Amino acid sequence: MQAFEHNALPELNAAKTPWGHVVLAWLRRQAGAELFGMPGYSLTLKGAVPEGFVAAPRDMRPASAHLGKAILQGRFTLAGARMSVQGSGDPWNRPSPTRAFAVELHRFEWLPALMSQGDEGAREGMRLFLLWIKTFSRWTPFSWSEEVLPRRLINLAIFARRISGQATPGDAIDLAQSLAIQGRHLKRLHDGAWAADKAVALVVLGCVLSGRVGDGFRIAGMKLLQRALKKAVLSDGSHASRSPQRGLELLYDLLLIEDGLSQRGLAGPGWLDSHIESLSRFIRALSHPDGSLCAFQGAESLLPDLVLPALVHDEKNAGATPVQLDQGRYHRLLGRSLSVYVDAGEARTGPFGHTAVDHPMAFEVSGGRDKLIVSPGWSPRQGEHQAFRLVAAGNTVSIADATLLTPVTGRF
Repeated sequence: MQAFEHNALPELNAAKTPWGHVVLAWLRRQAGAELFGMPGYSLTLKGAVPEGFVAAPRDMRPASAHLGKAILQGRFTLAGARMSVQGSGDPWNRPSPTRAFAVELHRFEWLPALMSQGDEGAREGMRLFLLWIKTFSRWTPFSWSEEVLPRRLINLAIFARRISGQATPGDAIDLAQSLAIQGRHLKRLHDGAWAADKAVALVVLGCVLSGRVGDGFRIAGMKLLQRALKKAVLSDGSHASRSPQRGLELLYDLLLIEDGLSQRGLAGPGWLDSHIESLSRFIRALSHPDGSLCAFQGAESLLPDLVLPALVHDEKNAGATPVQLDQGRYHRLLGRSLSVYVDAGEARTGPFGHTAVDHPMAFEVSGGRDKLIVSPGWSPRQGEHQAFRLVAAGNTVSIADATLLTPVTGRF
């Protein structure tokens, strides 16, 4: 949860810290720690054994072969930080340089880059996974949290069939059983800010695992996904957090689900296609002429290579790009050679507010295909640089050179 503390300017009606929500979130976390940390909890996650892997959904996100080659050599670069494991080859037995690095490490966000290295990358991926389960096969509050677990399941499920093809039969069974166990725990977690990630992980896992185990995950995930998308995607296609990058990530996830269902011979529901189309409009509206993404409300200024693959699917059917997003509160002003993008909305609070920044009336400008004015582009991956979330770091409107809202550091 991202809360805000009161402003020092008495004449401004600044937001107050929602201490009631903070206390409830803390109590929920403590109750979960007491329950999940009990001796024997892992026994409650046992169930039917998956019969194998029957699909390999294609993720449209581009992977960096350069980063994959570095990982093979024991060098990890994640969330702007670096760590070398060239001695032991084990990234799990040492502290991470930053929290953001640890999040991406335990999410297995590095796995797509590693898998770009062919069979050698697949073997290394299995080795690193087996090292992970030696230390983290039992519940821990960080590595099994709502923030980390869904993305780890997605990344592992996508490549499970390729990885298992380079492993012994016993290791392949361990991978399948671990995915099922983690999926059962994920189903028990609270449907909060990460509800969409949770639903996507369950659906992808259900498409990959065969038999009744996979069917159970897929059915539960589709039910949750429909509810989560109603909250996460506004009527004009904007993401509820108002972050273009979160909208892009969700679009990639929905395309991943569409491919996974297709590989299983299942037709996607109509509401899935509708949300894909809506999110595509949102991303197009906040993309510069060169294809890069605007850096508003917790989004980085992503390069065209990271954005365009998500929009290829509807190039032929794409309608007119909107110049105004009423729900998202964004405006797109077009001239002969200038394109101006303006954030005319307020920072989000509540479950979708953890990426919010205090940049009122932030704007970006492009001249032709060249960007002239850009925002600093803070995102949760830059958790150590909270100052970039304040007025002084952005192209914004300010009153008396003071901030309107000050983020409370830390997580609740």
